[in-house]
Amino acid sequence: MDYNEKGSVKMAYDCDYFICVNDVFNLPLSSTEKLIYMALTRYAGEVNSACPNYETLAKDASCSRRAAIQAIESLRKSRLITKETRGGGSNSYVVYPPDYYCEMEDSS
Repeated sequence: MDYNEKGSVKMAYDCDYFICVNDVFNLPLSSTEKLIYMALTRYAGEVNSACPNYETLAKDASCSRRAAIQAIESLRKSRLITKETRGGGSNSYVVYPPDYYCEMEDSS
């Protein structure tokens, strides 16, 4: 897998398919979190940045909008993505490769 100078992963993106690194399946994430991560990877393409709204992500992952929001928060906390709030109903995300995963600390 090729990495650019910012450390994010260059995802292959061609026609009607995309490639996601296999290591995502080894991460201790829920199935919804994995699907949301893969959807973001698909939208990010080679630029590693994507701006889909929660409704689009929920539809892609066959989950509720609330579940998509929770998955985004979990992926952010585990350092697989960064999220920047912007106007217009969508956020901007940068997607990082699975080796950026960091176990979330228990907040209790």
